[in-house]
Amino acid sequence: MRLLAVVLLVAACGDNQTTGPTVDVPGTPRCAPTPGPLPTVGAFLDPNAIALEGCLEGGLEMLPGRWFTRDDESVFTFSYPKYEGDCTSGFRRSFGAENDLDESDGFSFFTWTDGTRLYERQSFQFDNGGVPFEFTSARVTCRRSDDTLIGVNARFDTDRGESTRTLIGSRFGLKDDPAAGLTLVGEIAALSATPADRIVGYNVVVDNDLAYVVGPAGLSIVDVSTPATPSLVSHVAGNNQNGGYNDVRVVRTQTATVAFVSPLDFSDTEVIDVTNPASPVIKSPLPEYSHSVQVVQTGNTTSLYLATYTEFVPKYDVTNPLAPVRLGAAEIAGGPVTGVHDLTVEGDHIYANYTETGLVALDVSGGLDNAVEAGRIQTSYSHASWFATLSSGKKVILHGDEGLSGTATDGAAFLRILDGDPASPNYLGELSRYRTRKEVGIHNIQVVDDKAYLSYYQDGIRIVDIADPTQPTEVAHFNTWDPSTAFGAAFEGAVGVRVAAGHVFVADSDRGLLILDETP
Repeated sequence: MRLLAVVLLVAACGDNQTTGPTVDVPGTPRCAPTPGPLPTVGAFLDPNAIALEGCLEGGLEMLPGRWFTRDDESVFTFSYPKYEGDCTSGFRRSFGAENDLDESDGFSFFTWTDGTRLYERQSFQFDNGGVPFEFTSARVTCRRSDDTLIGVNARFDTDRGESTRTLIGSRFGLKDDPAAGLTLVGEIAALSATPADRIVGYNVVVDNDLAYVVGPAGLSIVDVSTPATPSLVSHVAGNNQNGGYNDVRVVRTQTATVAFVSPLDFSDTEVIDVTNPASPVIKSPLPEYSHSVQVVQTGNTTSLYLATYTEFVPKYDVTNPLAPVRLGAAEIAGGPVTGVHDLTVEGDHIYANYTETGLVALDVSGGLDNAVEAGRIQTSYSHASWFATLSSGKKVILHGDEGLSGTATDGAAFLRILDGDPASPNYLGELSRYRTRKEVGIHNIQVVDDKAYLSYYQDGIRIVDIADPTQPTEVAHFNTWDPSTAFGAAFEGAVGVRVAAGHVFVADSDRGLLILDETP
């Protein structure tokens, strides 16, 4: 991630509603709540001074509900806000800060509406070493006659001045029925009796009847031997600055079991001895950062690869997981753009998800220090991939971008199925694409037999039959995301997925760990 049920929306939006009325009914009263107070200090004091085009006068009566808002010039500027309110009391986005109209303490938050425009402004003003400093952000939104939103994000800080970005919004709800071909067996979210003390799932692996779930709260070890009633065994808050983890892999031998975990900050990769899962022990870390980790078993040797957000892919021998040995690092020529986010490995080839550059294949048959680029494909933001050999013998790479493709026409990132045979004249060539809809992207991928299991953020878990890689076909889904309660961030919902012991395990940002079963 780029740092992650049957639902009823509010009445104005409706179940699964993605479009609304395109014109107002003649003679209906315009929306006109009594506007509240406005700020008096700092930037963007006047909501009418921020230019918006095509606003429908008094048109906010149809605002309440869930929307998808995006900036078409940015791959990562999008969100799924929910608006609440009415024409008497006014409107606001859910889960935002309450109004703080006191400007004397240097912080203020104003929400104002006149029935045409919704204005939200947050300002921080403080003394920075004797120099007055201000950071102010404002958003003005209105509805247009075609039932879309238009908005402007405006920002100011003392160092860089003002900037504005245009946002476009369309109605958003669940894509389809809550589930088809998958049923919920069990789930667990609580870490303790304190409601806020909960599992926020970013990734999960399963080993020996234990699920290892990571997220901003740390590492949670869950007993899944009885899938209907998973139970928390232990929890590790983390030893890095933020205490949270982004990714995890587990190596188990006859004498030890170790979890290798990637931090959410830029600290070292942590090593946690989980041989006794009830009493995990944090050991000395690997002395380099990783955003993602991958474990590959080759014969009697177990290797760990790190995705470091640089041009280097380090490799460790973790056959003895309590004594990792660094073997070196493969380098992608040309230096980093943003760097390697994730990777998949097959034999002597490393397939590195090189963010803005795309997917890069490295042949390391001559050694890590002599990595040779075997090919690359350009994508919008190469995020995750998975190598697989299908039952037909066909070698494929499943590739997922993250964020949006950059334009409203292209929509969200695609699952691309690529030719994964280095001997093929079409090596890394695109065989097909799959996506649920243009507003949602993919986070993680796993292939088992001839099926791809995708953690698809707001579109939950999707299972796609890829026996014919030129004709991917969705065969099952389970919507984990609840638009009535979700925060509305860009990356939320089903984030991690792992198939093990005949079950589908899901790390979900809102629901913790879910266990699903496929149904005929």
